[in-house]
Amino acid sequence: MIAALISQRFNPGVDVEEVRPKVQRVMHKFLSDEEMAGLVDSTDLRLLTLCWSVKESVFKVMGIPALSFREEIRLQLPLRQQDSSVRVCSATGPTFAQRCRYISHLSATTC
Repeated sequence: MIAALISQRFNPGVDVEEVRPKVQRVMHKFLSDEEMAGLVDSTDLRLLTLCWSVKESVFKVMGIPALSFREEIRLQLPLRQQDSSVRVCSATGPTFAQRCRYISHLSATTC
């Protein structure tokens, strides 16, 4: 799984993940209650890994050590098994708003 977030002014955020069962055990740490409710199948390891990888890419672009994946980076819902991409819909804080203006492309794919 590869996710890349490209910004016009900041270093890119790239994350490469192997799809593993652990992502299901820790999904409550990086997905909000609303995001988990929006998952059609919370057992789909590929989709859960995609969500993690997208949030990790945002985290790398933001460069804020204490950024909460669960509360401060939100994904667009619903998230379905057939989705090959996930969109970031919001994150909190002025730094994100400032940097988000320069985000030109977000891409995530399975390999």
